Amino acid sequence: MPYYGKSAILLLLGGCTSASMAEDFDLFTLSLQDLLNMEVSVASKSEHFTLDAPSSVTVFLRKEIQSMGINSLEELMNFVPGFQSSRDIVLGSGHMIAGRGSSTPPTSYNLLIMIDGQRLSDDLSGGAGDLNHNIPLFNAQKVEVIRGPGSALYGTGAFSGVVNIITIKETSNGYLGLGNLGGFESYFNTTYKDENRSLSLSARRYTDDGEHYGAEVVQAVNPNVSSTHDPRDETDFYLAYSHGDNLQINARHMRRQLDDFFIRFAVHDGLNRRATQQDSIRTTYQVVNNDSWGLSFHGAYTESSIDVQFEATAGTPSPLAGTTQLESEWEIGLDSAFNFSPNSKWFAGANLRKPDIEKARILSDASGEMRATSSFVKEGSRDVLGIYLQNEYRFSDQLQLTLGLRRDDYSDFGVTTNPRAALIYSSNFGSTFKVLYGEAFRAPSIRQSSSTIVGNPDLDPETIKTQELIWFHKFDWGQFGATYFNSTHENKITTVPRVSLGLPTFDTPNIFTNLPTEVNTEGWELELLTMLGSEGTLRATYTLLNEVEPSPNRVPKNTFSLISSTQFKRWGFNLNAYYHDEMEMSTGVSTVVTLDDYWVVNSALRYSFSKKAAIIGRIKNLLDKDYFSSSAVGTSYPLGIPNRGRTYTLGVELNF
Repeated sequence: MPYYGKSAILLLLGGCTSASMAEDFDLFTLSLQDLLNMEVSVASKSEHFTLDAPSSVTVFLRKEIQSMGINSLEELMNFVPGFQSSRDIVLGSGHMIAGRGSSTPPTSYNLLIMIDGQRLSDDLSGGAGDLNHNIPLFNAQKVEVIRGPGSALYGTGAFSGVVNIITIKETSNGYLGLGNLGGFESYFNTTYKDENRSLSLSARRYTDDGEHYGAEVVQAVNPNVSSTHDPRDETDFYLAYSHGDNLQINARHMRRQLDDFFIRFAVHDGLNRRATQQDSIRTTYQVVNNDSWGLSFHGAYTESSIDVQFEATAGTPSPLAGTTQLESEWEIGLDSAFNFSPNSKWFAGANLRKPDIEKARILSDASGEMRATSSFVKEGSRDVLGIYLQNEYRFSDQLQLTLGLRRDDYSDFGVTTNPRAALIYSSNFGSTFKVLYGEAFRAPSIRQSSSTIVGNPDLDPETIKTQELIWFHKFDWGQFGATYFNSTHENKITTVPRVSLGLPTFDTPNIFTNLPTEVNTEGWELELLTMLGSEGTLRATYTLLNEVEPSPNRVPKNTFSLISSTQFKRWGFNLNAYYHDEMEMSTGVSTVVTLDDYWVVNSALRYSFSKKAAIIGRIKNLLDKDYFSSSAVGTSYPLGIPNRGRTYTLGVELNF
């Protein structure tokens, strides 16, 4: 395995030194060799093949994502062992991404999501999902996923897992597609390069009129509304500039508007609105970059805003209500990689983050005009200082050990330290064995700790300790893998009635608090990669959760997914599907209902006229399945949260 020279710092920054796949876009399927030898850097901030990575990892390459017809990260997570993505409406139409038996609100604050190493998560909500609905993959070269704790490298939020989306840097293409529900999507990626400079620009626009949901769904929530729909309006820009091997600048703009449908306890048509926007810029500079060691500095700034409007009291004609919030964050840091000996690799770094809540106001139109009436969280900033150290030591070509430690100091709740360890043995008979241990934490979000409605300033961070045993074996026809994990959660943050803690109710009956008892989750993740005839591949996963969070269990105990791709001359066909077992949902103080299990089947067909042009057809929810998701605010939704039926698009892709 190569040791770190000039590529080390690029990997530390979340970049990728792999060659562009632009020349392969005329092919629809990946070879089995491609799937078995994928490289990943998110697991250790250094480049490894998936079998050598000191974590449980899943990787998707651009060609596979495109062949599936997948548009968003939320869709893709249903094909990651141990993870499930389902619709929820706590803060408006979004998705809860659950990991290894533990659910979250749609903020998905137990999963850290990054693009080229830049955090998408915000400190007000604690996760990326509050702002970034339908995270697009149109400019993704690769999606890397850690399954399990990642706080020893990445700090808060890297609790159940870490996702890093690596964007394309050397591709020029465009797409235009139309579909039912008034769907329209267009995007382009373009690159300019000379001897010392590179500039990549990506842009995307997506709109649709939404699915229609009738009285049988909405009138149980609001008898004054006969129907609703869920239109989407999405805009994305991304810019990546590099100068030589030293300077790199990434800038991103995202805007979403999701109208009508459900927002928390309110459903309406032509009234509800949720608009979010996030802008960020990240600059990195490599000070030292040679075969012995490297040192780089980075600085980043992010600004995020959310504006929400809905009917103040669900079920009765009433004035409008809503919220408006604005937050920003500065971050500076350094990363280093160096070798003391041919068999020992060291990584160290530090970063300082300063998130600031500039505005978090409740809106009301009681006076006939929407105005801010009060703050719903404490406005101000917190300081977060993190340092990490990691060593990878190779005893031989077959045996390696990784040890790491990170310490984070929060100005508002204190210090947390999180270690990791990984022992990996690669045998001569095709099997690889991994023994992993990791700890992680999730800091209380600012909303949880200082909300004027349900906040609790005395919250402790959630923590998790995870042990994993992993076995992979390569066969002539492919590869099979099995992962066993056991996790212990402490200080899990939830809401409880104030009276249960002996507190007065004031204006609200609930408050955030830490559970006094541990929560255990445990299960198996099985993976299979194999050939599908002579011109195709099959990837399948099965997850069995023996222990999950206590009732209501909003995470399916059994999940299954498959991705099959075949190629015949200029034609390519993909069939992908996932299965979610039944789930529970609380519909009252002591009432829990069970929602039916379901399959979702998707397909994509591609015809390549040449390397430059192709026509692409996609069908999602091919069987037009009616299915419902579990919500964290299920009290007003006895049926669960409805999902879209069959949708289809037809588009043209051009490569320049």
